[in-house]
Amino acid sequence: MTVSANAQTVRNCQIKEGDGGVLMNASTQAPFTYRDACVELNPHVGGNPATAAESRKAVEEFLQALFKLG
Repeated sequence: MTVSANAQTVRNCQIKEGDGGVLMNASTQAPFTYRDACVELNPHVGGNPATAAESRKAVEEFLQALFKLG
Protein backbone atom coordinates (compact mmCIF):
# COMPACT_ATOMS: atom_id res chain seq x y z
CA MET A 1 0.00 0.00 0.00
CA THR A 2 1.01 3.56 -0.51
CA VAL A 3 -0.15 6.94 0.75
CA SER A 4 -1.93 9.15 -1.76
CA ALA A 5 -0.47 12.48 -0.62
CA ASN A 6 -2.97 15.32 -0.25
CA ALA A 7 -5.84 13.22 -1.60
CA GLN A 8 -9.15 13.24 0.21
CA THR A 9 -11.26 10.32 1.38
CA VAL A 10 -14.83 10.30 2.59
CA ARG A 11 -14.71 6.70 3.87
CA ASN A 12 -15.68 7.84 7.37
CA CYS A 13 -18.50 10.12 6.18
CA GLN A 14 -22.11 9.07 6.21
CA ILE A 15 -23.69 10.88 3.29
CA LYS A 16 -27.37 10.72 2.41
CA GLU A 17 -29.48 12.37 -0.24
CA GLY A 18 -31.67 15.18 1.00
CA ASP A 19 -34.50 17.13 -0.55
CA GLY A 20 -33.84 18.16 -4.13
CA GLY A 21 -30.93 15.72 -4.43
CA VAL A 22 -28.66 17.69 -2.07
CA LEU A 23 -25.99 15.50 -0.48
CA MET A 24 -26.26 15.75 3.30
CA ASN A 25 -23.80 14.87 6.05
CA ALA A 26 -25.90 12.43 8.11
CA SER A 27 -23.98 13.28 11.29
CA THR A 28 -24.49 17.04 11.13
CA GLN A 29 -27.71 17.14 9.05
CA ALA A 30 -26.05 19.93 7.02
CA PRO A 31 -25.23 19.87 3.31
CA PHE A 32 -22.07 17.82 2.74
CA THR A 33 -18.84 19.64 1.84
CA TYR A 34 -15.25 18.48 1.56
CA ARG A 35 -14.51 20.71 4.56
CA ASP A 36 -16.57 18.46 6.85
CA ALA A 37 -14.70 16.91 9.79
CA CYS A 38 -15.28 13.39 8.44
CA VAL A 39 -13.20 14.08 5.30
CA GLU A 40 -9.63 12.85 5.77
CA LEU A 41 -6.40 13.51 3.89
CA ASN A 42 -3.64 11.16 2.73
CA PRO A 43 -5.51 7.85 2.43
CA HIS A 44 -3.68 4.58 1.96
CA VAL A 45 -4.38 3.13 -1.48
CA GLY A 46 -3.40 0.05 -3.42
CA GLY A 47 -3.88 -3.65 -3.30
CA ASN A 48 -2.72 -6.35 -0.97
CA PRO A 49 -1.41 -9.32 -3.00
CA ALA A 50 -1.74 -11.80 -0.12
CA THR A 51 -5.38 -11.04 0.62
CA ALA A 52 -6.20 -10.93 -3.11
CA ALA A 53 -4.79 -14.46 -3.50
CA GLU A 54 -6.74 -15.65 -0.43
CA SER A 55 -9.94 -14.16 -1.86
CA ARG A 56 -9.47 -15.83 -5.24
CA LYS A 57 -8.84 -19.18 -3.53
CA ALA A 58 -11.93 -18.80 -1.33
CA VAL A 59 -14.14 -17.99 -4.34
CA GLU A 60 -12.72 -20.94 -6.29
CA GLU A 61 -13.39 -23.31 -3.38
CA PHE A 62 -16.90 -21.91 -2.93
CA LEU A 63 -17.75 -22.37 -6.62
CA GLN A 64 -16.32 -25.90 -6.67
CA ALA A 65 -18.47 -26.84 -3.67
CA LEU A 66 -21.56 -25.07 -5.05
CA PHE A 67 -21.38 -26.76 -8.44
CA LYS A 68 -19.90 -30.02 -7.10
CA LEU A 69 -16.87 -29.74 -9.38
CA GLY A 70 -14.24 -31.54 -7.45
